[in-house]
Amino acid sequence: MLREIIKPTSNTYTIHLPDEYLNREIEILILPFSRNDKKTEKNIPKRKKSLAGSLKKYANPDLIEKEKDIAWAEVAKEKSAVS
Repeated sequence: MLREIIKPTSNTYTIHLPDEYLNREIEILILPFSRNDKKTEKNIPKRKKSLAGSLKKYANPDLIEKEKDIAWAEVAKEKSAVS
């Protein structure tokens, strides 16, 4: 692949093609180029945030203790009643 970034000073420009491009179909694209050397938020990788512990402030320790004792028994009872 041949890529060249230039700043033209006239309406015409001559491109030197490598020998391996001769007698082949090639595509030449001319696009405006803008360089952004400043660091922006787009260039800075974002840290993935975890939801672990985000609802801890709403936890009720009394209910957590009860849940450990009866949660699985209740789920098993509901499952067997539905089936």
